[in-house]
Amino acid sequence: MFLVQDEARSLEEFKQATREKLAGVRCPHHGQPPRLDFQGGSLRDVSISLRGCCPAVMSLANRAIYSPPAQACD
Repeated sequence: MFLVQDEARSLEEFKQATREKLAGVRCPHHGQPPRLDFQGGSLRDVSISLRGCCPAVMSLANRAIYSPPAQACD
């Protein structure tokens, strides 16, 4: 039971971290944010669907997703 809860928590943390990476991304031409959808019930089988209004926002969104997470300042 604890393993299932840990997996669910890990999946939610992954989703939140991905959403945070895209929070400030907007299309420079249309002002639209990318759209993000998740499918799957665990980190092992999660898939991400990323859509945008044009190639420019998709490029920015992909760059943001692949960037390392921001480090907290101590």
